Amino acid sequence: MGASLSWLAVRGRPAAEVLDELHLRPTGVGGLEGESPFVGATSDAGWYLIVARGAEHRLVSAAVLERLSARCEVLTCTVEEHVMFSRATGWRDGRRLWAVSHRGEDGPAGVEEEGALPPEYPPIRDRLVAQQEAEGGREADVDCLFDIPVALVQRFVGYKHDEVNPAFEARGFEVLESERSDPAKQAWLGRLFGGRRDT
Repeated sequence: MGASLSWLAVRGRPAAEVLDELHLRPTGVGGLEGESPFVGATSDAGWYLIVARGAEHRLVSAAVLERLSARCEVLTCTVEEHVMFSRATGWRDGRRLWAVSHRGEDGPAGVEEEGALPPEYPPIRDRLVAQQEAEGGREADVDCLFDIPVALVQRFVGYKHDEVNPAFEARGFEVLESERSDPAKQAWLGRLFGGRRDT
């Protein structure tokens, strides 16, 4: 069964402040990505990572990221392995700086690039494009290009959804609860997230 996940990583704001901004709260209970609607962890390098169940989750929407990145740096990634879709974005000071997307439902046809991509990007792209060609290009049974957005975020944050992640092993992931179940906050959250009901 393929993964369907979204994650964001924040550097430059305390974890407690990030959770408050996103209306999530820690539970003190350990958890695994995809088994709970939300889990969070802090890396050795100071990134605070939140992984949400579901591709293109509301947490990685522009409305949320504009606010969250206002005074910090935010990187996001989303994967839907059932259709081989992946996307990564970089945000700072309330603006999206770059985005990389791959849609592989009809085969590994390439990536879409937007904005001023970081200098670390071309070597990652070129390595995985060469690997795809070595496997047979568009006719191959594998889609190496799917990993281009994922590997770019991994280069900075140290997290990849289908690998062991030493940067996060020491502290592990903690289950997070959404405050959306609090009736007093429903109207505000409905406006923020556009009335979507996914978790």
